[in-house]
Amino acid sequence: LAQLSRNLVSNVSILLLATCALVIPALAAGAAIVEREQETLDLLRLSLISPRAMLLAKLISVVGFFMLLLVAALPVFGTVFFLIGLEWKTLVQAVLILAATAMTCAAAGLMSSARSRHITRAVFGSYLGLFALVAAGPVVGFFAALVLNLLAGGRFIQAVVDDTMSIGAPYFALQALFDGRLTGSAFVMAILVQLAFTSFALSQALVGLSRPPATPMVEQFKPIDDPLMLKRRRRTFPYYLVDPLKRKKPIEDGRNPVLVRELRWGLLDRASTLIRIFYVALVIYLFIGGVGFISAPRPGWLSEGFVHGWLLAQIAGTVLVAPAILANTFTREYESGSMDMLRTSLLTPRDIVVGKL
Repeated sequence: LAQLSRNLVSNVSILLLATCALVIPALAAGAAIVEREQETLDLLRLSLISPRAMLLAKLISVVGFFMLLLVAALPVFGTVFFLIGLEWKTLVQAVLILAATAMTCAAAGLMSSARSRHITRAVFGSYLGLFALVAAGPVVGFFAALVLNLLAGGRFIQAVVDDTMSIGAPYFALQALFDGRLTGSAFVMAILVQLAFTSFALSQALVGLSRPPATPMVEQFKPIDDPLMLKRRRRTFPYYLVDPLKRKKPIEDGRNPVLVRELRWGLLDRASTLIRIFYVALVIYLFIGGVGFISAPRPGWLSEGFVHGWLLAQIAGTVLVAPAILANTFTREYESGSMDMLRTSLLTPRDIVVGKL
């Protein structure tokens, strides 16, 4: 019964942690973007509301949503006290870790929202910022374990990885808490690290909200026709595959213009961004694999369960990122004012959907 109660609270806490990491950055990413789209951000700047009060209101609005989820989960936590093996201290520490993580997630989303002008960039920036903040602890633990491993003459030091990850990453802190391995000093350090991440992100968001709005500049890029110049540009990153300034080939007669624009022009013009995303994803998954490599029961060996979890993380990441990438498929047509032009053309709605697909 003691182990059952601890497992129940541990699973619910990790589920709430996953909800926090997936939902809160997206909610916070649209906080300032909505004000810009509705053209009310300048009105807020002209009012008596200070940027600090504006940021605090956005933070309370986003974090308050997650705190309601915590309140809704309190009956689940309360049922375990009819069993044995769980103390009030453990439950309070778990709630504090979740609350600190919610603050970090909201701060990362607000930081990206205050420094972006498009909702898609803000959402992606919020998740990248959250990963950079939360992954700082495991990264330090990973390299510290490698250095100490070399200094110890090849002897593997697991304690360094566990302590550093427990302090820097909320997931490992919750695991160590319910396993009985999280000491009081490590718990305080874990909360302080999250608060430090939150303070840094909020300071950056405050800078983005305080500065005067920049005059929007329309960048006019002239297409390049010189083969030698295109050849030199393709030797530099990331233009070695496709150069977006190369003059576009005209659309042939009888071709679907939406299909040509989305596939030939749209996809190839986004090739540079896709290359950057590929390298970022490659580094993230290689880092996860490296952590499993040094954390295996036998140094240098990956367990079968970790390999399955590693592949599952890649599948889950693809499933979570794909809707965000495709969410602006028709939205950008409305933003650029070309949706009505598509409707008045000879294209049927089926042709438009096929071209987007």
